[in-house]
Amino acid sequence: MTPPRKVIYKDVADLKQQIVVGKDGIVLETFFHKATYLPQVWESLPRFEHFFSFLCKKAGLSGNCLEDHPDIYRYRVHKYSEDDLSRRPANNAALFYPKECLQVEHRFASFRNRAQHLEKVLPAVTPRAIIVPHAGYVFSGYTADLAYRSAMKSRAKRVIVIGPSHHLYFKGVSVSEYEAFETPCGILRNDMAYVQKLKKQFKLQDLKAIYEKEHSTEVQLPFINHYMPEKKVVELVYGEISPTELSKMLEYLLKDKENLLVISSDLSHFYTLTEAKKHDFVCLDGVESINAQRLEQGCEACGHTGIEALVLTAERMRLKSELLEYRTSADASGDKKRVVGYMSAVFW
Repeated sequence: MTPPRKVIYKDVADLKQQIVVGKDGIVLETFFHKATYLPQVWESLPRFEHFFSFLCKKAGLSGNCLEDHPDIYRYRVHKYSEDDLSRRPANNAALFYPKECLQVEHRFASFRNRAQHLEKVLPAVTPRAIIVPHAGYVFSGYTADLAYRSAMKSRAKRVIVIGPSHHLYFKGVSVSEYEAFETPCGILRNDMAYVQKLKKQFKLQDLKAIYEKEHSTEVQLPFINHYMPEKKVVELVYGEISPTELSKMLEYLLKDKENLLVISSDLSHFYTLTEAKKHDFVCLDGVESINAQRLEQGCEACGHTGIEALVLTAERMRLKSELLEYRTSADASGDKKRVVGYMSAVFW
């Protein structure tokens, strides 16, 4: 990526003459807001007006924010045989989240509109780790979006996504060695050098079969591409492993301030709404109070191991936490007989 260079323009028409559609990456910035789109986004938003309308909204501004003359910077991205990169497939697109970039951007715009009244109450901290759900965006996307909105403050070089295996039983942890990760709005690069460092430090596998179906980590990738496209990504999926053992790895990761951790987990599954809340509130209490023992008293989560491992690590490293949101699938579906719980939280 070349250094961003400021565009000096008189008005929107002048700006349109200077921007090279399809090639320029754009940074849009005001005193309080900032957002960027990589050049790849032009493939899904080829019209100047649509591209900048969505970029304005991504920054938390109105769709016609160019009329207020924000600062615009442009940059280019050098592609190193991008077509030849081995890519982690986005096989859950159209199942858990939209397959087309424009539809993904519409979804994020809807999250942003719902969250506008919460901007002032999001914690003014720089997260070291977040907990996010991994269901379909229609059910849990807004809950996850709040955590990623907070995580934008992170200056970490890489995002390490950690989630449970839903389809393949194995012992230990698998790390993806694909060179890139596909998303509807472009690719994210794997930090291959760091992956090799982790493989030397821990006994990590690379089980390619996992990434054919696993959604707990995949559904996080469009969020990262939307909010932090410049960061590299490391994907870890765990099978049978104790929270204590996984916690050792998390502590190692968190001691490196270049890392932002994303712990992926939904909460209880298929109870009535009343019963679900009983189980889920145990999880919420354990996270909020940073008390791993509390999590053992009825917290049911498909990513329980990841949640408990993070709480154990937070206890040792004296991190603080704050819950951002809790909801259930009933909020979207209206079905109160078989619900799934979701939460998001930040640790700093």
